[in-house]
Amino acid sequence: MSDLLDAALRLDAVWPWLLLLPPMVLFANLVYRRTRPPVAPTRVVLLWLLRATTFTIVVLLLAEPVLSYLARLALRPEVVTLIDASPSMDVEERGVTRLDRIRTSMADGLRDVLVGPARAFSASVQDIGPDTLDRLHSFGKATDLATALASVLDEATDPRLLSAIVLITDGRHNLGPDPVRIAREHGTPIHVLGVTSKTSPDDVQILGLDLDGQPFAGKPIRLLARLRSWGFQDSTVTLRLEEGEEILSQVEIPLAADGQVQPVELSMPPMSAGPHLVQVYVVPRVGELTPHNNQSLLALNVRQSRLRVLLLTDRPSPESGFVRRTLVADSTLQVDEYVGRGEDVYYGAARVPSAFGGYDAVVVLSPKGQADPLPEALQAYLTGGGGILIQTLGSETGAFSATWSDILPTVTEAGTPDVHDKAPLHLVAATRNHPIHRGMTRGATEDPWQRLPPLQARTPRVRLKPTAKALLAAADGAAVVVASAHGAGRVVHVLGTGFWRQSLFGEGAGGDARTVRAFWRSAVHWLASAESGGRVQASAEQPVYRSGQRAAITAQVFDELKEPLTDADVELALSPGGRAILLEPMVPGHYRTEIADLAAGSYTFLVRARIGMESIGQTEGSFVIEDHTIESDDLRSDAEMLAAIARASGGTYRGIEAWRELVQTIRPTPILVQEQQDIGVKIHHMAWLFLLTGLLTTEWILRKRSGML
Repeated sequence: MSDLLDAALRLDAVWPWLLLLPPMVLFANLVYRRTRPPVAPTRVVLLWLLRATTFTIVVLLLAEPVLSYLARLALRPEVVTLIDASPSMDVEERGVTRLDRIRTSMADGLRDVLVGPARAFSASVQDIGPDTLDRLHSFGKATDLATALASVLDEATDPRLLSAIVLITDGRHNLGPDPVRIAREHGTPIHVLGVTSKTSPDDVQILGLDLDGQPFAGKPIRLLARLRSWGFQDSTVTLRLEEGEEILSQVEIPLAADGQVQPVELSMPPMSAGPHLVQVYVVPRVGELTPHNNQSLLALNVRQSRLRVLLLTDRPSPESGFVRRTLVADSTLQVDEYVGRGEDVYYGAARVPSAFGGYDAVVVLSPKGQADPLPEALQAYLTGGGGILIQTLGSETGAFSATWSDILPTVTEAGTPDVHDKAPLHLVAATRNHPIHRGMTRGATEDPWQRLPPLQARTPRVRLKPTAKALLAAADGAAVVVASAHGAGRVVHVLGTGFWRQSLFGEGAGGDARTVRAFWRSAVHWLASAESGGRVQASAEQPVYRSGQRAAITAQVFDELKEPLTDADVELALSPGGRAILLEPMVPGHYRTEIADLAAGSYTFLVRARIGMESIGQTEGSFVIEDHTIESDDLRSDAEMLAAIARASGGTYRGIEAWRELVQTIRPTPILVQEQQDIGVKIHHMAWLFLLTGLLTTEWILRKRSGML
């Protein structure tokens, strides 16, 4: 907004020329009043005006005047107000909701201070008028502070005039990126009015639910739940396990101290093989804040038997011992180990099977010393749809046969010396959605490999075959773990050693060893998983989503040679609802979409891929949206989050009742700006020449017709 405060006019010229203008105009008047023969007075006036105008233009051109217009403007910076209207704002504390506290402050004068535009937000943002603040009601199923802040910063009509943002919220952020990072990156001051409380409302929450190992048919199943509560210390709650209408088990649990995360082990009776959807339910207590966070769903797939894994290594070593212990500790795997003691000789006088069809996955460590029939057997195993994990080093590649080279998804120069890094490995961002990563990180956004030491040795930069994708890389970008399709099978190539050392370091660094062990187990499970065999593969990134969460679906599309297709049209049909969604291309051959605003219930989807009018294939999948919303996970206010947002942006933080302390801060002073515009007469402009010629020609014609010539 700008107001005109002052204006001024200034004329610059060569003033001596302007002094000639009055006598020349008077001379023209005198001459035409005494003309002969006499003419009509109106024509005399017309001729005099033509001559005077000509003299005036000539003098102005000689004087070169410049007209300057100077204006002083007041630019009024804009302050945008964001008001949290998520369901957590309906929480009552001492009989007053958080929204009521905002309404009270507005009625006390805060509304008169907030003169800029206002928006309400939850998981989305909507404009509101100043006259609707008293009637504002909660909406949505989550709170996305980052999206609300970004909407103001990205949609400002003039970013230079965006002085500040006033954020009124309880600080409970549960959806979207980190709002502190958004505040720091944009740099606009954010003045926060927190609707917070020093006490926590009485509540019992289920924070998470996990399986303790892979469930198998006919055996009891163990679950691990995590509870947190406030206001019910030294009392008990009833915890139920249900599938549909059937109560599988029920147990009384004593609650821990307020705010303490409490692990609870639960036991389920044996279940039949196949998919199951189990609900853990805490019977609500009297006076509890909300019952919506007392339940959680868990999708599990009960297997008939354990996966069989063949482990081959050319010699005993710390690496082979670590891999063996990691795989054996996985209760879903049955590991048969063969440790070499020479060419085609193994400890215990056992011989490697000539065919691997009875195994779900094969792990080969340092295959340089393995007998020649092994690569031919592995090739046949891959052709039949098997999965192989191979660990090699650059110094070993010179001993590989042509069959080995065909199996490996990488090309390495023979006899390449190994590299000893000083920097840790890192996840490759382009393949972050690969199932091996998802099974390893469990949805975490940080890179756990950055907290571990580097490998002892690795192969230097290698070239990947067309179907191969790097999953882990060294600091210089060289691939260290590569996954690839091979015919109907799969291959994971590990080009380094020293994972045992990383695990040992992680044990002493607070649990980071789980990252290394989870990688090897996740890789083996991915290799052992049943391949659909089709050219289109799709799955939900989670089997169960909270209400308000975006359901993410990923798909892979291949051509006839099992190479990724980058230009396919991939469409998802969702049921129920009949929604059709086009998946966005990500890395080559990978497509992804996120579906928002889904009601609670079970969903199935059909993914079709085509190029032009040619159909490539289709596949199906499913996921569940549970009643438990993201918002109801934790309804407590978060003053620490609000203080961090204000601090990162250079703003200030106060409680909602102390809004008067921010009046001067959120009412910025107008900025005075001077703008000058010059309007000058330019001699070289052709318009002036035409004008002078026209005036003189008109005067000549009138004089001739009047008999003066």
